[in-house]
Amino acid sequence: MTNHGIWARANYGERHHHGDDLMSEHSVDVGGRRLHVVSHGQGAPTVLFEAGLGCSAKDWALIQARVGQVTASYSYDRAGEGASDESGPWSVQGWLSDLESWLDALSAPGPYVLVGHSIGGHVVRTFAARHPEEVAGLVLVDAQPERLYDDWTPDRLRHVRELNPPGIFDRILEACEFVKAATRPMSCPLTVITHGVIDLIQEEPGVTAADVDRFEQSWQTFQMDLAKQSALGRLVVAEASGHMVPTQAPDLIADEILAMVAQIHE
Repeated sequence: MTNHGIWARANYGERHHHGDDLMSEHSVDVGGRRLHVVSHGQGAPTVLFEAGLGCSAKDWALIQARVGQVTASYSYDRAGEGASDESGPWSVQGWLSDLESWLDALSAPGPYVLVGHSIGGHVVRTFAARHPEEVAGLVLVDAQPERLYDDWTPDRLRHVRELNPPGIFDRILEACEFVKAATRPMSCPLTVITHGVIDLIQEEPGVTAADVDRFEQSWQTFQMDLAKQSALGRLVVAEASGHMVPTQAPDLIADEILAMVAQIHE
């Protein structure tokens, strides 16, 4: 794994200093596979970072470095990403099981503030639905809306399916259906951060400017709907960031997480 200045590769439980930071890396067994987990800081609530599709713990590095100065935090590489072992075709159910397994293996204490980017929002929302008593708050970062594709025509679905590696888009659709059935309104604090720069979809052959505008309007409408899932929900726009908010606007995310932690402490 590349050293991004926040941590270096280590054996289970080994600790590393980076300035005033103290990071720990763990190789955790989950049913015969190993997941790479990074912990930083002490205190409550515990902040859990869940990355987007194709992303890993390193995308949270700058944010976790700040959050870990205030409270306990954990990020990790999902199966097949970063330094974690493969597990075969992914599903939100499988990811959720892995998350529960490594939290148990490390005795990572709740309550949790769950931070999910993109499709990682599916994972933290289903975890919150399954363990509501353990969740102190959620921060959804340009999270995948589960109803985004509901009104798409077969032609549009086929076009997007062809743009992705085989099977990926179908698994995304399956994940959306799982989240629809599993999630429910929340009573905990909720912050929804959405992108301000349009880069999720671009004009190209078969995709018109009207298509881009329609997709963006739907995405932003669903982000507002997500914020309404809690009476304590709020919407924040990362004005200068595209979809990769964790790496393009890390300070904004860290500020929102730390504000929520402070609110929980009140």
